[in-house]
Amino acid sequence: MQPLTKILVELEEIGFAAKKCEPDSFDFALAVIEYLVPVGRYRARHFKVGIGLQEEAYPEYPPHWICVESLPESNIHQHSEFTYGDANWKVFSVPPSDFWDGLPVLQKNMKTYFSRHMTRFWSQV
Repeated sequence: MQPLTKILVELEEIGFAAKKCEPDSFDFALAVIEYLVPVGRYRARHFKVGIGLQEEAYPEYPPHWICVESLPESNIHQHSEFTYGDANWKVFSVPPSDFWDGLPVLQKNMKTYFSRHMTRFWSQV
């Protein structure tokens, strides 16, 4: 299974209706979901979030690109931005390798990615 397809399937398994998007001004496809932020200053707000996959070896190498549509501002470094549809998307390079590399193979999945990495991302944004 292709890495992005595997991510889309895993996102569906944990309750997200993910869509594949390929913005012209971005180098690779994104799995885009509607996301209710669980923590931090944007807690309880909905955003469209895109998870990019540059590496071809998912799940061994996790997605490190997180793109957020119409994010007002952030406390962490923004890598770049692009326009897709009528919205501005902010792009963050936030690899989770600090904990991902030590995980057992069966825990390298989107459930773990969201429970640990996305929660941390939103607590810092």
